[in-house]
Amino acid sequence: MTHVKKVNATKLLSMESCKVKGYFEQLNLSSFKGKSYSLSIKLKDLFKAIDFKSFNASDIENQLHELLEDALFVSKQNKAEEISILTEQLVRFFEYEKTRNLKVIQRGVIGDVSVKGHAVSVTADFVFEHKDHVEIVKIKRSEPKLSYSGRKIETKPVHSIDLFLLSELGKKLYAGKKVVASLYHLKSKDDTRTKLVEVFEIKKGKNIISNLFTPEQEESVADRIVGLLTEKLSIDSERTCDTSMCDHCQFVNICKYEKAKEVLEEVQEVKKAGALKLTDSQYQAIFFRKGVARINAGAGSGKTTVLALRVVELLQEGVKPQDVLLITFTNKGAQEMREKIAYWLKEMDMEDVDVSRMDILTFNAWGDKVLQKEFSLLGYSEAPRLAEKVQKYDIIFEVLDENEKVEGFDYKNPLLHFPNAKGVVVQMAEYFDAIKGQFINDVDTCAEKLRLMPTLARTVFNLYKQYEAKLKERNLLEYQDQINLLLELVENHLDVMSKYSYRHIMIDEYQDTDNMQFDIMSALIDTDKFESLMVVGDDSQSIFSFRHTSQDIILNFHHYFDEVKDIYFVENFRSTPQIIEVANLLNDLNTKKINKTLVSKAPNGSKPKLCSYRTPDDEFTGIATTIEEKINNGVAPENIAVIARTKSELLNIEKYLKERNIPTVLEISEQLLNNRNVQIMASLVDFFENMELEYNLLEYLYIFQEDRIKDMNPEEVKQFVSMFKEELIDGYEGLEEEADKLNFYFDTVQQIADQDAVVLGFLEELKAKKFEKVSELFSYLRKLVLYKDEKPVVKKEVKYKAVVLTTAHSSKGKEFDVVFNTIDHYKYDNSMKPEEIEEERRLLFVSITRAKKELYVTYHTNQDRVKIRGQYCKFADELKAVDRIS
Repeated sequence: MTHVKKVNATKLLSMESCKVKGYFEQLNLSSFKGKSYSLSIKLKDLFKAIDFKSFNASDIENQLHELLEDALFVSKQNKAEEISILTEQLVRFFEYEKTRNLKVIQRGVIGDVSVKGHAVSVTADFVFEHKDHVEIVKIKRSEPKLSYSGRKIETKPVHSIDLFLLSELGKKLYAGKKVVASLYHLKSKDDTRTKLVEVFEIKKGKNIISNLFTPEQEESVADRIVGLLTEKLSIDSERTCDTSMCDHCQFVNICKYEKAKEVLEEVQEVKKAGALKLTDSQYQAIFFRKGVARINAGAGSGKTTVLALRVVELLQEGVKPQDVLLITFTNKGAQEMREKIAYWLKEMDMEDVDVSRMDILTFNAWGDKVLQKEFSLLGYSEAPRLAEKVQKYDIIFEVLDENEKVEGFDYKNPLLHFPNAKGVVVQMAEYFDAIKGQFINDVDTCAEKLRLMPTLARTVFNLYKQYEAKLKERNLLEYQDQINLLLELVENHLDVMSKYSYRHIMIDEYQDTDNMQFDIMSALIDTDKFESLMVVGDDSQSIFSFRHTSQDIILNFHHYFDEVKDIYFVENFRSTPQIIEVANLLNDLNTKKINKTLVSKAPNGSKPKLCSYRTPDDEFTGIATTIEEKINNGVAPENIAVIARTKSELLNIEKYLKERNIPTVLEISEQLLNNRNVQIMASLVDFFENMELEYNLLEYLYIFQEDRIKDMNPEEVKQFVSMFKEELIDGYEGLEEEADKLNFYFDTVQQIADQDAVVLGFLEELKAKKFEKVSELFSYLRKLVLYKDEKPVVKKEVKYKAVVLTTAHSSKGKEFDVVFNTIDHYKYDNSMKPEEIEEERRLLFVSITRAKKELYVTYHTNQDRVKIRGQYCKFADELKAVDRIS
């Protein structure tokens, strides 16, 4: 018989829960042991000494405080809460044992058992003596996963490897006696996040799961164990785990590893000057000079070109660059505007004009420019920096630790973030954002707006004030602060604001303005230098109310200013008449709007198509098949786009396109931490702080040597990791200067960055932060992961030879020859307010008007889903009704 090396029960259970996890356990690489592991070890020490007859709850709590280091917890309050709950659970269990008054005949048991010739190491916490049997017990901190009444065989005690191994150990230690194996769970099935049931094992199976194995049951479980131990496992073994647990698994970075996407070929665009023929309305806008104008610019009407030409004409007339302010909605928009102005200056032989002296930026960027100079007037000791989530959460933890516990909040899981269950830090962060965003300045308003009881509102508002004070002490601010502080300057230091005055002010994408930005704009035109204000926008493209923007600001523009000149850009130079006709008829269904009808100036094209499918699979297959046909017929992939309401739809469509080897690029906001290489980059920190943690190094090596590592046996993997470990130890441990340590880490990570543009961008960002100590860098990276920072990926603004996948919101400002617009997840139901449906219709209008030549609108009728069969997005009916789409 072939024997394998002795395996401990924990690793065997890992093999059972997930074969890939079992493979990693077989490697026997040392890895980072977190709080859960430390708690388990400390509790075993506690169990060895506990006297069930004379224990004291206060002593237990004090003992836990001494046993458990502060570093295991995210804050003092978190430690206090976890220990309080753990003490309550332990006391409940100890009271149960005190009442039973059974003799403890052994504690802290460790032994080997043989399962058909295979050695397995098993541990138990207690052995109790009953009248007719002995009970061997393992304590678990979780609630029971096994159930006496469970329908699934794998959840029944008779099927449990854990219980079987305990039973075998008991039989070996107490030969000839009847042995019952038990798992005692400190957490009851009836416990909630806010309250524990008072009695341990109040009902059978709530805390204790036991089994007395029959010979047949023993044989069945033993065969399963042998099967696990003799199966050849690998990284590519079948994933048999509960996928909901994957994110909490220490092996997830390799198990779920995906190589960085192949670098796509860039499209080299050469901008050429075409014959420029202005419409009368465009001409009016370019040469508008005095007063206030509202440009109602329809989709594809050339507003960016008009704004650029207006700036060029002003400069040609002698206006100084620094006397012009041009506000855009995004940084990308500002860059494009700057490039377009530079282009037209070159075309008009005005390259000597210094465009860099002109303010072309977003409201927030302009605000930051002012605050960098006037910070001392606002109570800052140096120019404030924008606070990141890491800094914000650090301050919230600090504030909470300095105050009494707020009842009713989850301090045990302070970072919990579910729609209906939030930890104290996450909840406070949301409250603080709401207070700032809604300009709440007193407790009563706080109670009303946040719907809190007066006592709680007082506490939350007080904590918020402390949070704000600490932000200012550290010269930090948030996005919302920029506008708030500008308004403070306007109200209290009007003489200072006069330094920031302009003759001509232009605001692009005005439909996306909020009330505070409107107030700043009003202050900017209230100067002696001011000559003209031009706002440019399209009420039909107002789609960002979730950012607190308001369509009313452009609709009611005449209410705020006298003698406003209205100029309409209704000529569309992008889309065919057939596409524009559909867009117009859809837009006409909205009642809250500025009346205008777009007129296409493009050549005639094909009739837009409304495509109905039975199932999502049918729909995505149809989209992918048609795209493949288009490319085969000569349409460049970069001229094709798929627009959807949600990111998840795009990720699904991407799979269908990949199956056909069609290159794709996701033009949506992506989070940095969704990149597995960034996760490994952060995980490598643990190795640098403890160079015995071989698994963390394996993650790093796996990026470069995936195929090679997959071909190795466990012993070869261990030797491979050990070899690189010695190299890194030799290079790092002799370094004394902090700068050298930082550079060594950066150089190590640079190898990841060389093949992943996302990591490269993040690495450059880290270097720019100029950490003075390597410990500061490592702390930052750990917290970035711990706090689940939503930091976005900074993407290169280039065009690739690939089909573009983008959401409806992200599609704004873009155009493509061929557009596939899937409308399944557009919101339209009777529970929505009329204004919500109108905004959703405007969003559909935006996505439709991205198409230049061909438009496909697709949806499915859920024929594969019993509960909602036949249901579909009601915008499909509106598009059918306009009778301009086939």
